[in-house]
Amino acid sequence: MPVMEPSLGAKLLGMLKQVAPDVAHVGVLTNRDSATHKHILAFLTTAAPGFAVDIVAVPVRQGADIEAAMTR
Repeated sequence: MPVMEPSLGAKLLGMLKQVAPDVAHVGVLTNRDSATHKHILAFLTTAAPGFAVDIVAVPVRQGADIEAAMTR
């Protein structure tokens, strides 16, 4: 299991809100098979209410999935 700092989610969302204060929804490309992605998604989801944003998990597994995800 990767070592992750739980405050990572808040740090990332804090930086995002500094440059885009009106953002309300954050899409997160994630591979459900990746333990690292699961941890990062959990950290972002936990921190999201403090920044008034909704986290939207977008599952991807390969490069082709990314292009399809961007059209959502």
